Amino acid sequence: MNPWFLIGVFFAISTAGGVGYYKGHQDGKAYVQQQWDKERAEQQAAYAKAQAEAREKEQLLQQQADTLRKEKDVEIQNLTAHAASLSNSLRDRQSRATKASAMSSTANAGCPTVICSGAELPREDAEFLAREAARADQARILLKQCYDQYQTIKAK
Repeated sequence: MNPWFLIGVFFAISTAGGVGYYKGHQDGKAYVQQQWDKERAEQQAAYAKAQAEAREKEQLLQQQADTLRKEKDVEIQNLTAHAASLSNSLRDRQSRATKASAMSSTANAGCPTVICSGAELPREDAEFLAREAARADQARILLKQCYDQYQTIKAK
């Protein structure tokens, strides 16, 4: 056999192998890139869908929270109005100083000690108790709103 023939065959085989490898590598690379792009597009679509669902849920929860907040505000307004009217009605009562002087004069007269009910409380004490009751009711309303909002979120 002619050595030039063998060199030519070897050169032809190596050239065909190199071209085949290059062509296969480029086609494989394109196929992998196509698969990657497809998977990436699916991931982005799933992410966009999840984001949209999360926004809808957030908006629904926010609307429910706003409704609960409005209800709480109405209850607190009613409570404040009631506390103000109660405080105004207590202004007609005797003050503590007037009551103490009246009690000392009755004690000197030998009268038994007077037991005080809510109706006989001095003005300052009654106003203090009315304010504390209003503050406690306001805390109860705030706590109720907090519980309601928690139950709403927990149910979702």
